[in-house]
Amino acid sequence: MMGCRFLSLHDAELRRSMPAKLCGYASAVSSLIQRCQMKTTTGQLRENIAFDSRGPYSGPDDGNTEGPFEERFIVSARRQYLRGTETVMAARLEGRQPVLLTVRANSLSKQITTDWQARDVRSGAWVGTKWTGITYAIKAINPTEDRAWIDILVESGVAS
Repeated sequence: MMGCRFLSLHDAELRRSMPAKLCGYASAVSSLIQRCQMKTTTGQLRENIAFDSRGPYSGPDDGNTEGPFEERFIVSARRQYLRGTETVMAARLEGRQPVLLTVRANSLSKQITTDWQARDVRSGAWVGTKWTGITYAIKAINPTEDRAWIDILVESGVAS
C-alpha cells in the first residue's frame, strides 16, 4: 500500500478495496495532477515573449483587409513544452510544437486574443520586415483559477 500515499485520508475505504496494481496507478495519476497544478512563481518567468496583433491594411484594394503583424508589448513568461499525449505526439510528427506560455494577468495580457501571435524575443531578430526567430500561433487563452496568471496555448511551426 505504499503506492497509495497520494490518495487522501478520506479515501481509506477505497484504498482497502483497491488491488495493489490499481492503487499504484491511482497514486501515479494523483502525483501527475499535483505536479501539473504547481503554482507559477515569479522566478519561473524566464522568457521574454512579444505579442503581436494585425495592424491596419494599407495597400491596393485587392480584397485583403489584414495588415502585417505589429508588436504590441513584451512580457516575461514561463514556457512549458507539452509532452506525452497522443495529440502532442501527432503535432510533433507534423512539425508543430505545442507550448504553454504562462504570463501575469494584467491589463496588457488580458487584451491577447487568438488572432494574435507570440514571438520569442531572444531567439531571433528583424531582418527587414521578416522575423528570423521562433513565432507561435496562439491557439487558446485560459486564466488560472486564482486569476493571477494567464495560460496561453501556442504552437510553433504553424503558418501565421
